[in-house]
Amino acid sequence: LCIGGDGNLIRGCTVAGNQGTGLCCGRSLVVDNTFLDNATGGISAGEGSRVVGNTVRGSGRTGISARTGCLIRDNVVSRNANSGIYAEFGCLLEGNVAFANNLSDTTDGYGGFKVVGDCLVRGNLARDNRRGNLLALRSGNVVAGNLATASAAAASSTWTRRPRPSA
Repeated sequence: LCIGGDGNLIRGCTVAGNQGTGLCCGRSLVVDNTFLDNATGGISAGEGSRVVGNTVRGSGRTGISARTGCLIRDNVVSRNANSGIYAEFGCLLEGNVAFANNLSDTTDGYGGFKVVGDCLVRGNLARDNRRGNLLALRSGNVVAGNLATASAAAASSTWTRRPRPSA
């Protein structure tokens, strides 16, 4: 599905086995859907979207990819080739479950959650993800009240921030 424009409601759909991304959309409400085994990703949500209560499993790349200012709440993402959830600036990630992601062990994937900057990541569960449970790429992120276990990361299964390169 590719739905342009703003103000869309995508609810109660099952999208499976597509050669592309399961759903690409502009500013939308994406709620209570199931995305299974889509070749290039599960959900690609436009700026300011609300992605709530979805199941995303077996995507060929990232499970949920969200642009700036999105709300990503109460989703279950698993067995995706790259990160379970990738979020750009100013997103809220809350109540999500990410497990067994980054199956391909790619360098651009990072297991459970990968956020850019100024995101609030709270009340999530990440477990059994390759290369770690959370990567925060830039400053301004707040990470609180999450549970992370059994990651296959080289360092540990804790929430981490990528160190800045030295000058």
